[in-house]
Amino acid sequence: VLRGLDSSLDKARKRIGYVSEIPDFYGHLTAFESLAFTYRLHGYDPAKLRTETERAIAEVGLDISALAKKKMRDLSKGMQQRLNLAHAIIGEPELLILDEPMSGLDPLGRRLFRDVFRAIASRGIPLFFSTHVIEDIETICDSLVVLSKGRLSYSGGISEIVSRGYIGTEVVLDKCEISGMKEMVSNGCTTTELHPSGLRIFIPSSLDSRGIIAGLCSAGNIPLSITPVRQPLETLLYKRETEGAAS
Repeated sequence: VLRGLDSSLDKARKRIGYVSEIPDFYGHLTAFESLAFTYRLHGYDPAKLRTETERAIAEVGLDISALAKKKMRDLSKGMQQRLNLAHAIIGEPELLILDEPMSGLDPLGRRLFRDVFRAIASRGIPLFFSTHVIEDIETICDSLVVLSKGRLSYSGGISEIVSRGYIGTEVVLDKCEISGMKEMVSNGCTTTELHPSGLRIFIPSSLDSRGIIAGLCSAGNIPLSITPVRQPLETLLYKRETEGAAS
């Protein structure tokens, strides 16, 4: 079912933007001609073709004047990948399906795509995309579905899976003079001396980190930093497979 319609129907696939992992264009067309071809296939308003083409090219960080005479086959992989996204967002899509959309992009291109995805989502347009890059999941997604070896490994919100991985809090002090330090260690905290006089304290999740930090502050030890410590997302998502391999 797509957009509430049987996916076998042509009209169900209207207004759906798609990005393939490997761009595949008619190489003899220019960027404008290629986008215009996609725009017409969707059946969008012909009067808005030029405006929409320029908007889509600008939104993916390219200059239409620089592409005016260049054939698609002569563009770099990164530029083709940007135009791949432009094909998906041109016109008025109601749904975007993206397969490894940032493949082949440099760091600046990846950041641009993330900004574009957030802007699209803010307009109320759903995005579904597949990726093997955990960082993209953490910085972009609201929810995720994880498939591992053909099985559903996880389905739910990002915040939910991240909160599961909380293992404690790290506190860094410039210096520490506190009589209760031995008691903190005996209760389960660990400490590491930092050069020249600093101290790193790890408070496991089983302890009252707020109370311990408040005690440090009341004794005149103001933290330089307080950082939640979590298991890597990869560990949480594939924990079942890891445990199975270990057994």
